[in-house]
Amino acid sequence: MVWGLVALYGRQTDRPARLTWQGVRSERFEAIQAELRQQLPGLDATAATTEVREEVSVEEYSREQRRLPPAAAKRATLDQIEREATRDFLLNRWLDLPNPHLAKKTPREVAGQKEFEIPLQACLLVYHLQYGARFWIEEVLQETRQKLGLGAVPELEVSGEFSEGFSVPFVLFLDPKKLTTGRLGWSLGASTLAGLTQYADRICEELLRRDDLASARLSRSMVLQTRAMLAVEDDRCFECLAEARREASKEQRSIGELLVTELEQRLMRGRFNGVRRLFEEIQANYLDNPRVEQQLFRALMNMGLVTQDGRVRLPAETPERPASGGLWTPDGGGSSDSGTAAVAEPTGGSKLWIPGT
Repeated sequence: MVWGLVALYGRQTDRPARLTWQGVRSERFEAIQAELRQQLPGLDATAATTEVREEVSVEEYSREQRRLPPAAAKRATLDQIEREATRDFLLNRWLDLPNPHLAKKTPREVAGQKEFEIPLQACLLVYHLQYGARFWIEEVLQETRQKLGLGAVPELEVSGEFSEGFSVPFVLFLDPKKLTTGRLGWSLGASTLAGLTQYADRICEELLRRDDLASARLSRSMVLQTRAMLAVEDDRCFECLAEARREASKEQRSIGELLVTELEQRLMRGRFNGVRRLFEEIQANYLDNPRVEQQLFRALMNMGLVTQDGRVRLPAETPERPASGGLWTPDGGGSSDSGTAAVAEPTGGSKLWIPGT
């Protein structure tokens, strides 16, 4: 479980060195303090002070409890942990927590009472939106609704009176198969910006079945590029990018932006093999395109790979994915046993134009 945040401060001008612990003053408060003193001997417990910053509801505190995953956990493991935690919260704890939106009664207490039906539906909608990026939440919410005696959420239909500017909550309850290609294109942008990654992937899947993508100013390579960035699994991401490159060739579209997307995804996912080759290919063939240059510059800046004098520092190739934890940084590797290589300078320098150089 996450107990809180520990911060160690060195001496400052106006106050001495100190250690702070920020967390929730729950029933475990004293036990956590005792554990901290045991793990950090030498603390002057008599000098400790306590300050209450804000009050949180029992529901909010309960929802925020999360188990810490293993340091080297894969995305699939993290996803499973989140599933279990969310299911446990909604089906076991939430039903019996006093809720300020339900006159401080529990959802189980107000189930079946007409005056609380709309507030109860609204509370469940909040969780649908909060976890909307995961399709499995629909199954958990359906079980919760059954326990409360509520019917299933009806599937919404889009009629001619709706514009393409409907809200994100509305998007969640639409069947992509029943949307026009133009509305699908808008829904893809809205759901991507809102972080509804799995719903956005579902839209991509439907778009790839359509023959009129041009009507929405889209192409198969663009949809595949978006799908790659949404992918949770690394292999799926790079498979989508490889397919996007093949489609771009058929469409006679430059692959420069696709190469930058692959470079960025490899850096973000710690898959450094091929990074240098991609960078050199982009440098040699695609920097005359302003969009490619801007996209590349943004990606490298976001990853902290551009030095003050305008040079680009790339991570070295890694034969295998690190078996253990370790944070790779542009200035010099991760943990000593992580297997992550230190930073290497690309030969020939960067062809990027950097402001001030």
